[in-house]
Amino acid sequence: MNAMSTFLESLLFAVACVLGWAVFPIFIIAGGLALFLYALIAEITLSLAHALSGATALSGATVLSGAEATEDQAAARKAAHRLCGTP
Repeated sequence: MNAMSTFLESLLFAVACVLGWAVFPIFIIAGGLALFLYALIAEITLSLAHALSGATALSGATVLSGAEATEDQAAARKAAHRLCGTP
């Protein structure tokens, strides 16, 4: 091996180490943060839409916000029996 190829191998190794230890973890953290913010914004949007529409249907936003899920318990029971079968 000549000196130039040894230098290039060392340079490529150093670049790969910098990418592996500095750049890729930043991408992983940023991606996780983006997913978390996306879910949070979606939940807030659903909660606002539910509050503004006056709907009484059960959704994830109503479960988290603590709002009343439904005013018609008979309809909820009927839907549950239809989905899950009768006990």
